[in-house]
Amino acid sequence: MFELSIAFKYLRPRRRQLSVSIIALLSIAVIALVVWLVLVFLSVTRGIEQRWVKTLIALNAPLRLSPTDAYYNSYYYLVDEYSESAGYSLKTIGDKLNASLCDPYDPLVDEELPQGLPAPDRASDGSLKDPVKGAYEAIAALKFGEVRAQEFEMALANLRLRLIREGDQTVNGEPNYTQSFLSQVSYISSFDAENQELLATLVPPSAADIAHQLQLLSLSSDNIREEAPSVDRALSPALFQERARRFFEHAKIAKLKTREGGWICPRELLPKQGGMQAELFEDEGGGSHLTLFKERVKERVGLSGQIVEVIFDNEGLHCFGGSKEPITLGTGCQIAIDGGVELLASLIPSSIGSAKEPGGVLFETTFELQGIKLAGAASLQGLSVTEASAERHFSETPALAPPWVHSIKEVGAVLPQDAALGEGILLATSFREKGVLVGDRGYLAFYAATPSALQEQRIPIYIAGFYDPGMMPTGSRLILASREITRDMRAAVNQVDQTKGNGINVWIKEIDRVDEAKAELAAALEAKGLAPYWQIETYREYEFAKPLVEQFQSDRHLFTIIALIVIVVACSNIISMLIVLVNDKRREIGILQSMGASSKSIAAIFAICGASMGILGSAIGLATAYATLANLQRLVHLLSRLQGHEIFNKAFFGGTLPSTLDSHVLRFVIIATILLSLLAGLVPAIKASLMRPAAILRSE
Repeated sequence: MFELSIAFKYLRPRRRQLSVSIIALLSIAVIALVVWLVLVFLSVTRGIEQRWVKTLIALNAPLRLSPTDAYYNSYYYLVDEYSESAGYSLKTIGDKLNASLCDPYDPLVDEELPQGLPAPDRASDGSLKDPVKGAYEAIAALKFGEVRAQEFEMALANLRLRLIREGDQTVNGEPNYTQSFLSQVSYISSFDAENQELLATLVPPSAADIAHQLQLLSLSSDNIREEAPSVDRALSPALFQERARRFFEHAKIAKLKTREGGWICPRELLPKQGGMQAELFEDEGGGSHLTLFKERVKERVGLSGQIVEVIFDNEGLHCFGGSKEPITLGTGCQIAIDGGVELLASLIPSSIGSAKEPGGVLFETTFELQGIKLAGAASLQGLSVTEASAERHFSETPALAPPWVHSIKEVGAVLPQDAALGEGILLATSFREKGVLVGDRGYLAFYAATPSALQEQRIPIYIAGFYDPGMMPTGSRLILASREITRDMRAAVNQVDQTKGNGINVWIKEIDRVDEAKAELAAALEAKGLAPYWQIETYREYEFAKPLVEQFQSDRHLFTIIALIVIVVACSNIISMLIVLVNDKRREIGILQSMGASSKSIAAIFAICGASMGILGSAIGLATAYATLANLQRLVHLLSRLQGHEIFNKAFFGGTLPSTLDSHVLRFVIIATILLSLLAGLVPAIKASLMRPAAILRSE
């Protein structure tokens, strides 16, 4: 307590010690600044790395077993082609796992095996070794908490999407649709419903996605397999109503907006009383058209019509010109509302029963125009959906499943299916940038071998959602589809797999121990005599990911070294401050020693001074870093606005930067700062402890 009280007394700012106080405050400020910068920078960079690793794991698993050439050239794999019970066809890993017989060959039924077939690899008891079931047994025996093994399959197909879009203009009161096509050769990977990490990468449907799905509800998809099908609104009203009920069971449209060209307002929405400004258009035939302004204006740039005042009362509406003279409106005068007006919307469920198309579905709307509140029923014609939400998470299986990817608590993720549209698939978010929306339809084309030739097969699909592939190099070409689709594609052509398109994904919760899991699994396979059949890789060793993982590790080590150097430089200021303090307190040091204070006590006083400055600077830096990370997105938006474009590329950094203070970084920075501050205080402390009272008092 004695040393603490003296140290805090020396650190307290005083006018007589102005130079010492200024140096101390500057030292604390420098430490706080360095701690702030290092915490923010390292937390963000580590967060980006962890986010990328999570995305990589979501699509590929932390540990993977891939069959080797020894597997594909083994009797175990090739014998299925010569066995009636195996259907005379090669089997996937999943088929092998579920097969009742390890060796399906029956010499009494099947034809004689060819001489070139490899010899069976048998165990000591004479039974055929089963690489697949043996691998699953070894995985189940791993002692890393909850471990899950899942077969994965990949195939190659041509994706062709039909992009139907609604035009701004109508033809005879009907929406005018246009269509274009997008084709791309893609990898098809099996969708893992139990993969929780994959759920985190799924992007919720946007308002544009929901509006697009609603518009497509009345369009037929019978001709979806055609190369260039026509847009056909051939659905029966009953089928449209069934789809609409399924859609609105889990979709909610909250806000609508009038389009740029204006919106023909139903008469029922017009106010009963009040006055509004409007723009009057009159044609040569005597017809007239009014557009109500969003806000009252004195003059309008680009105005082509006449500004008039419209008065509403119980008798209808009355129009007056600039000099208050009444204007007679032509018969059938249409009243429109200016573009950009936002309407609060709520579905009228009873309207679905009588609707034949999306335009027949009504919403209860409320909005304000020139300070006057308007309310009433309105359809979607001439309006854009600006705010909508889709229900995606369910505690139990819903009676009417939504037409987009969703999750059920006890089941996991679910890819929807539609009897008319086909299978739902997931695309990378890069397709969104190309104009693809949830609900777009198309097909997957691949070639299947027939006795005479290769024949093209087309599987109808529609877009059920998007996932974020992060910096995955193959993300833009990877499609997630049901296991049935990938299995059909791989079964179409029997050939030795050289592209790692079939294997076993292994999931462990403790990702940091993936190397230990690999070593334990390799030892288990070696003990079973199955090691030659499998190649084991961690996510750090995947061919497409290895350069990025190594770069992340190198960057992390480099940034840590740089941070340590910067902290050392910041804490070195404490040395100069304490040396000045020691020289300033020479007389007091001599008096304390003459009164019985030991050299250790004198050294402890100045060591405490150094450590206290480090602790105080660290506390200020920590508080500032926490506040910065909490408002990081606002700072990014501000810097982007000042720069004129996005300051961070979304392809590398994602939609938002990580804003969580990393515990590992916090521990490293705080311990390093306090320890270095203490060490910096030892040099002046030792100098002070070596002073002799007699020499000090003589010099005074």
